Amino acid sequence: ALRLTSSRPVSPMTDLSAFAPRRVDRPTASREMSAQHLAQRVDGLTVDDMIDTLNENLAGGIIPDHDRFFWRATGLLALHPEAANVLGTVFRDPRASARARGLVLDLLARSGTPEAQLVLVALLDGPDADGPARPHYLQRLGFVRAPSPETLDLATRAMDRPDTRAASFYVLGSLAHTLSEEGRGDESARCNARLLDALSHAQ
Repeated sequence: ALRLTSSRPVSPMTDLSAFAPRRVDRPTASREMSAQHLAQRVDGLTVDDMIDTLNENLAGGIIPDHDRFFWRATGLLALHPEAANVLGTVFRDPRASARARGLVLDLLARSGTPEAQLVLVALLDGPDADGPARPHYLQRLGFVRAPSPETLDLATRAMDRPDTRAASFYVLGSLAHTLSEEGRGDESARCNARLLDALSHAQ
């Protein structure tokens, strides 16, 4: 129990119109704070370091201390979105195995920046993604957050290709769920409608 023991007059309250209400369980974030967190996550990794590591493991596609590298590299792509363009050269390298190319697509999909999505779509639309591994490459689209119109268009078009039709069902369903979670209900409904229409005509 609390008991008032004393009180004193206070000056008029400062104008609070410039302040935004925040939930107690959701700390405020700023660009500067986000950049600091990303810098800590990257932990000194540079674009050259990332590319060198990928090039050194093109044949096997297995990176030593994979999880730490992946965490740092996706943070680097978020901190420097323009670096996504350089990953295209790694993917297109003739020496790159399917596993190494899949890792490149994983990095782009998980970073999910607009720049990364443009590169991701360009790679999956290009001839270097053709072959038996193409359905596995395409499935990376399902991990993208805040999917762009280009990403959604590619996922939808993949339903018209025999080699990626089955994989596209999973991708489109995943993206529909993501869109719904992000409050993009109309786009989610369109994905669902396209998916249901395709399933209704499936053999």
